[in-house]
Amino acid sequence: MRFSNLLSRAGRAAGLALLLLASLPACSTPVFTYGLLNWPPDQHPLTVLHHGPLSPAESALVDQLRRAGASPDRAGGYLRANIVVNLIDIDDQAALSEASPVVRGLAGKGAGTQVIAQFSHALGRDPPVWWSSPLTADAVERILDSPTRRAVTRHLLSNATGAWIFLRSGDLAADRAAENILREQLAALGKQIELPAFDPSDEKAWRYEKLPPARVDFQVFAIASDDPAEQGLVRQLTQFDPSFANLAGPKAFAVFGQGRYIPLAGSELSARGIADLVGFLVGSCSCEIKDQNPGIDLMTTTDWTAYRFLSAEPAKVAAGVVPAPGLAGWALLAAVLVGAGAAFTRNRMSRS
Repeated sequence: MRFSNLLSRAGRAAGLALLLLASLPACSTPVFTYGLLNWPPDQHPLTVLHHGPLSPAESALVDQLRRAGASPDRAGGYLRANIVVNLIDIDDQAALSEASPVVRGLAGKGAGTQVIAQFSHALGRDPPVWWSSPLTADAVERILDSPTRRAVTRHLLSNATGAWIFLRSGDLAADRAAENILREQLAALGKQIELPAFDPSDEKAWRYEKLPPARVDFQVFAIASDDPAEQGLVRQLTQFDPSFANLAGPKAFAVFGQGRYIPLAGSELSARGIADLVGFLVGSCSCEIKDQNPGIDLMTTTDWTAYRFLSAEPAKVAAGVVPAPGLAGWALLAAVLVGAGAAFTRNRMSRS
């Protein structure tokens, strides 16, 4: 998928959403809520290339990756990374021949054990690589998680209208100007938006009723493009297309649902471009098929089913009708509730 195609799809969807908002009755299922409930993230292929048997340390790292992609994990929690882990012994030519062309191209004889992460197959049969490095503990940590990814997913689970990641380029003047536009436009739009009321006649209304109340909150998470702790995220946000990765200047990404993002950069990173994307996020979900909507799925390690426990009856949890989240899930829920409560208090104070 080319960068220009992605943005044109986003523009068309945003324009349609704005027309729907102007001409149709209020809908109880805006895109950001529908995506949170119905669009699980696609799996990212993760390949470990090695020569012969793995060392004990390498085997432990592979086990860590496989556990991260399992649901539930061995501790009973539901934190899960949307990855599929494959091992390929480079010395096994038959196994190597079945790998994707981009992976075969990275299978150098003297490279040692490597870990390669690709985008999901929604970007093509041989999706681009967003991570390639020796298999180390640091690489595994950078691939699986980061502080900003954790903060973004907590924000989205609170049924907020969306999160925005602002990627600073290092050009102080350009970064400051673009970030000011982003924050000022989101603040202005936040005062104008009225989310549709919950509609009990909606055939899927019972599902939406389980979520925290939808709220207008476009929190901005700013990161530097060279932040070591965020390299897994930075590469995912930029490496889906070479033309986008090579664009100079700051970039912004609207993130919604279960970690789906839409990029803005260059002339698209403008008040109009931001308004169009916001219109798409808060508009009614005119197409329920995820892949026919704009966006790319992030690889995160989170519990996207955490919203189930906010209104679940204890008896149903005990009976196994709704899976208990485990210690990790409860910790995530606590963070979601605290964040939602703080945002609600801020909104009340700002309106008084």
